[in-house]
Amino acid sequence: MTFLLALLLAADLASVKAEPNLERRADSAIRFAQESVGGAREAVAAGDAAKLKERLSDVEAAVLLCQEALDGTGKNARRSPKHFKQAELKLREVMRRLKALSESAGVEDRDVIDATNRKVAEVHEHLLAEIMTKK
Repeated sequence: MTFLLALLLAADLASVKAEPNLERRADSAIRFAQESVGGAREAVAAGDAAKLKERLSDVEAAVLLCQEALDGTGKNARRSPKHFKQAELKLREVMRRLKALSESAGVEDRDVIDATNRKVAEVHEHLLAEIMTKK
């Protein structure tokens, strides 16, 4: 059952990468990251450290894909903030969920979760800078 779920998630990330519309790709990538955080929560509950690391790497990959897609649009985030702001808000939610997961996880899993949260925070800060600063 978990192997099938892993295949579906991997196929889902591949389908996200195949999306030709970059704004939809960014949105799909964040949704995938949110689903992966849910999978990480299940892995913590099951005590499966390998599955936890896999789900957290999926979160990181999806968040970086979102950033690449938004940067690839060539749009000025300050003049056309819609998709950038939506991504920023959803990333804030992902960070909040990762923080809650870190607090509920065992001590041995917290370092991995916090490292992922820091990477998500970097992308979040990048999006905020794009939206808020003049070029």
